[in-house]
Amino acid sequence: MVIVFCLLLIGGILSSQFFNLSLIKDGLSFITSVCLAYIMLEVGFEFSTSKRKISSYRWDFIVALIAAALPAILWFIYFKVFIHSAWQPAVLSGLSSAPTSAGVLFAMMMAAGLSATWVFQKARTLAVLDDLVVILLLIPLQIVIHGFDSGSIVVLVLIVGFLFASFRFQNSLVWPLGEKWFLFYGLVLSGVLFFLRNSAHIHLEVLIPSFMLGCLIHHQDLQQKSAVEQKGWSLDTVVKGLFMFLVGVSFPKISIGGVSLWVTIGHVLILTLLANLGKCF
Repeated sequence: MVIVFCLLLIGGILSSQFFNLSLIKDGLSFITSVCLAYIMLEVGFEFSTSKRKISSYRWDFIVALIAAALPAILWFIYFKVFIHSAWQPAVLSGLSSAPTSAGVLFAMMMAAGLSATWVFQKARTLAVLDDLVVILLLIPLQIVIHGFDSGSIVVLVLIVGFLFASFRFQNSLVWPLGEKWFLFYGLVLSGVLFFLRNSAHIHLEVLIPSFMLGCLIHHQDLQQKSAVEQKGWSLDTVVKGLFMFLVGVSFPKISIGGVSLWVTIGHVLILTLLANLGKCF
């Protein structure tokens, strides 16, 4: 299954390079959001913590903070020193290397049969915190670069509220479980965020809200819980496979301008090395 997901990802990247998908860009983005919401709902659903031991996550947060900051700092230095970029795009480029691609990570680890391991549980915690750190860093940076924006403050308040609810109200929603229901919840949640983005200009990504909703849904019984753990070519596999393909489709068209191919490859290899060195923390 891992090989199939890798091939779907590569197929999506090739599609983004050879086909003009600009006319259906919004539709593809919405479907990607629904698939990511499904994955993060499942991750939140499986996320268990003791409210009396929230302090034990202090070190996880520190690790996630440094693992997000180090790649960003290394990229910023590289863009400033070797590419002579202005500080604003250098910082933004650095932060683009900081977050873990949580949806891809979880989909691949589940496909590899690692969902019941300690490694998956730890990666789940660090990846969610890692993405959270990047979001919290981006909001003040947007204000510094583009000026004060009330929408950014609203997003920050909402994220803090979602995180509080994730810990305070765990297992409080007695809702139907199962793959079809999770997909339905993801569809509704993505629709709500899409409406807020276009009507109120509140740009809130689906990752944190869907994770919170997964935390809030009650584990009613083991039989229902197993409904989201089916293996094989189930709806769960199809959604995650489609997500991998759409992630590849979202890859921008490569344009190297007047730079030679070998120089471009050199930059890509060095930046990849720096990003992974930062993540190795």
